[in-house]
Amino acid sequence: MNRKKLCIAAISTSLFLVACNGEKKGGDGGEVVDTIAKEPTTDSSRLEATRQIMYSIPSTAETADLLKEAGTTYDIKMMNDVKFVDKYNVLKKQALNLGIYGADLNYANVFEKSMEVQLYMESCQSLVKRLGIEGAISDNVWDRLEENKDDRDSLNSIISEVFFDLDTYLEENDKTEISGLIVAGGWIEGLFIATQMMSEKKPNQELLDRVAEQKLSLENLCKLMESYTETENIKSVREDLKRLQGVFAKVEIVRVKGETTTKNGVTTIGGKNEINFPPEVFIELRNMVKEIRNSYTKP
Repeated sequence: MNRKKLCIAAISTSLFLVACNGEKKGGDGGEVVDTIAKEPTTDSSRLEATRQIMYSIPSTAETADLLKEAGTTYDIKMMNDVKFVDKYNVLKKQALNLGIYGADLNYANVFEKSMEVQLYMESCQSLVKRLGIEGAISDNVWDRLEENKDDRDSLNSIISEVFFDLDTYLEENDKTEISGLIVAGGWIEGLFIATQMMSEKKPNQELLDRVAEQKLSLENLCKLMESYTETENIKSVREDLKRLQGVFAKVEIVRVKGETTTKNGVTTIGGKNEINFPPEVFIELRNMVKEIRNSYTKP
């Protein structure tokens, strides 16, 4: 399956960013790469920023694929319990958990758990209604989701469409606060699943590297959150993200240049990231993500 489609569906929510690359010299001839988002100042640029971020967040789909490759099995305990959906009675909790349930929906879909897919679709539908944003989604979408619940690829495509339409609607109807909270909830859930499913003592290296690279995604996400009107809800979530930035600051990512080749008129620039992600920093990140995520899912 196309990995970009997986990333879009994963955050399952609306999720990512117009970014420019700022580079500063690192040791050993490499380059420390920081991706800093351009300031989204208009509705259209913020919408594009939101969509671009989707491509860089740790998707639950990609996470699940890596976990499956590492021999890890599906664990429903990682997901937010659907029994809580009717207990979210304030906008902040409803929007954050729409993002969270959306990410969980995709996680269940990747592992082809049709019963859970159905339950999480219903939870997302419930929160959309309670937020008063049903107009964002065409009447036949829920039927299409139901009809394709056993087709992983089709369902991913429909989920992507749903959340792109939702984000566009929220921007056009001056409901950007809800959009920002959905994005943040989905991002946190993706990171939560990735970190909790790994062993503290011997984490899967490929997945660990993917988590480390979210240092750059988080920079973009924080920039996006800063572009929204500073309501109390947005402010509190942004403070949580800044706490995570403090931990990610201890992760070093160095871009090492590789060979540049040209074939059939297409130039490919080689290279890779060299990542220093100390075990104690991973544990600190794992614990903080869990704390923040659980504060969002608590009724």
